[in-house]
Amino acid sequence: FLPPKHGFDYFLAALGGTMDYWYHNEPNGTPVLYENNQRVKREGNITELITAGALKFLREHNQRRPFFLYLPYTAPSAPLQHPDIKPKAPQLSRPWNPRDWQSGSRRDYGRLVERLDLSVGKVLTELDRQGLRDNTLVIFASDNGGNDRARNAPFRGYTSDLFDGGIHVPCMARWPGVLPKGVVSDRQFMTLDLTASILKAAGVRPPTGKD
Repeated sequence: FLPPKHGFDYFLAALGGTMDYWYHNEPNGTPVLYENNQRVKREGNITELITAGALKFLREHNQRRPFFLYLPYTAPSAPLQHPDIKPKAPQLSRPWNPRDWQSGSRRDYGRLVERLDLSVGKVLTELDRQGLRDNTLVIFASDNGGNDRARNAPFRGYTSDLFDGGIHVPCMARWPGVLPKGVVSDRQFMTLDLTASILKAAGVRPPTGKD
């Protein structure tokens, strides 16, 4: 399932869905930070590591060539760890305490959202700095609704629920000169539908036989 096996030239992110921010482990203690096809160790908060990798890619990329950059941030998923304060490490002989994993306040959740917003802002600023704003389609979306420390109003439910609070997520797109400003759509779709839209925007035909 590693991205380099599916067309990505470079990959640095979590191979898993519940990695902690600082030690890059799953709740059972399994380390899941990968660079390309190898498990690696990196110092730092995963939000900052992903952002740094994105900025490095944009600065080194040949601006005359099109690119696809996917940033799989885990924020603001549990555990709700402070983005600037590294917690005490669990003992290597046993996994994280479930109470620690699920702990955290609404303020902690807000800190993670704020750091995510600042990180996305850095990427957008770099696009502007390189003069790529008008020629770049940017899409921001989430994979599920917030947990019970979030505010999903006016929807009912949270992450893992099948109510709207669990599955109705933000999705924003920016493409100056192509997508009009300030338009809000109430059409229902899945993030999987974005694949076809991205291919069309890039002028690429899907391979024959693909759904």
